[in-house]
Amino acid sequence: MLDVFLDVIAPVLVVALVGGQLARHFGLPVGPLSKLSFFLLGPALVFDALSKIEVTGADGARIAAVVMVSYVVTLVVGYGSASVARLDRGLRSAVGLTAATSNGGNMGLPVALLAFGDSGLEVAVLAFVVLSVASNSLGIVVASLAGGSARRALVAPLLVPSLWAAAAGLLVNAYDVEVPTTIEASAATLRGAAIPVMLVVLGLHLSSRPRIRPLTPLGLSLVTRLAVGPLASWAAVEAFDITGVTRNTLILLGGMPTAVVTTIIATQYRVRPDFVTQAVITSTLVSVATVTVLVTSLS
Repeated sequence: MLDVFLDVIAPVLVVALVGGQLARHFGLPVGPLSKLSFFLLGPALVFDALSKIEVTGADGARIAAVVMVSYVVTLVVGYGSASVARLDRGLRSAVGLTAATSNGGNMGLPVALLAFGDSGLEVAVLAFVVLSVASNSLGIVVASLAGGSARRALVAPLLVPSLWAAAAGLLVNAYDVEVPTTIEASAATLRGAAIPVMLVVLGLHLSSRPRIRPLTPLGLSLVTRLAVGPLASWAAVEAFDITGVTRNTLILLGGMPTAVVTTIIATQYRVRPDFVTQAVITSTLVSVATVTVLVTSLS
């Protein structure tokens, strides 16, 4: 448990705290960094990963199916439970987003490597890309529903750069297109900056010290993300007859805390970023225990 905290959780918290200190002492605004991540760094990460990953079509399809099943189940459970609790429109979308979007990147990748070695890391990379596409399509639909019409929500994903970056990466990979060195090197450089900037944005949100009085939405988000998530992934891997390291890695990824990228989406679409930030931090801290239990049970 201590190793997981020191190797995975601590780096996330340190970068977030540095971002918070910068905001507190220098008055750095969250808006510009959020837009930089949303429109440039995130798409570069998705394109670079999809254009280089190596996996067979059948295995890739089953991994993608498990990730999508888990995402949809937690999204429906989160949004549905918030509706049953009669939360307002913005909080329903915020609970749905934070319940569905797991941290498959800066936490999921190192945890998968730590728990299952290089084989687990390969599965985690593909799962992360699929999750990125899901969060930047279905997640954007849910975010748009918080403050706009259903028509606007359906069109919103088409305006998200990461979706087009994913399509371009898939085409490059499928047809073995030789990407010019200038573009490849630029995408790789931007990819390296994506996760650190996301964490700085999280720290900037933390500097505002959001206070969430109602505990019900936070509780719904945490239970769905950390308990329903791995259960949904377990049911999916059983249904698709996935075994071995791939099975264990996908279940573990289903139990990751809420992703930092949800703060980017929430800020961009004005979907209760104060609540979303609280959910990210709280779920990350609670996951120190839950992820340890998951790793132990799957090892």
